[in-house]
This record gives sequence, structure tokens and C-alpha cells, in this order.
Amino acid sequence: SRRFLCWKVLHTMTTASIISALQRSFSRLGPPRVLICDNAKNLNSSEMRSFLDSYGTKLENSTSYHPQGNSIAEPVHRTLHRLARLHRLHSPGDLKKALPKLVYVYNCRPHKAQSPYYMLFG
Repeated sequence: SRRFLCWKVLHTMTTASIISALQRSFSRLGPPRVLICDNAKNLNSSEMRSFLDSYGTKLENSTSYHPQGNSIAEPVHRTLHRLARLHRLHSPGDLKKALPKLVYVYNCRPHKAQSPYYMLFG
């Protein structure tokens, strides 16, 4: 399902750390056909493109300064923010500890009749 959320807290946003996190995700779930990202240099580097090419994953950039252009990620962010407020998570430490549960709750929510968790794992 394209609505299944995978997450990893990264302490640095270098191309190498992002590639490492993606490798772990790809080894568990397989690579996506398309990876949509913003226009950040670390996501559009030749190293990142080469890595994604090796998995047959196409890199697409969302429109700069136009969050509505990323119609998949923005609703996820809004939902996670809403869940964090609902659970009264205010500090980064609280959020980091609760993130696995918030992602699980998100993945169990139905999206067009079936939850992403069900779509992925049955």
C-alpha cells in the first residue's frame, strides 16, 4: 500500500545516513517503484540517484515551496502532528519515544476501506 508508513529517526541528514536507513527498509519490505522527496541536495545527490537506480527506484521531486504538491507526505505529517497533540507529546524526547506507537496507530487506520497494515501483511 502506498499509505504504509516506515520510519527511522536520523541524527544526521547526510546522504550516507539516509541511504543506510533506506537500505534497511528496502531489505525488509522491498524497494518502492517511486520515491518522492523534496529538492534537498542530500536527496538529489549523484550518490542517492545511483543507490536508487541500483534498486530500480525512480526519484521524483515535489514542487518547491508548494507542500500541496506532495499530496502523500503532507497528510501523513498532519496526522502524526494531530496524534502527537492528542497524546500530549510536546518535547522532542517524548515524541521520539512515542513515534513507534504513533506510526503503528497510523498504519492500522483504514485508508479507503483497508488499513495499510492489512494491505501489507494481510
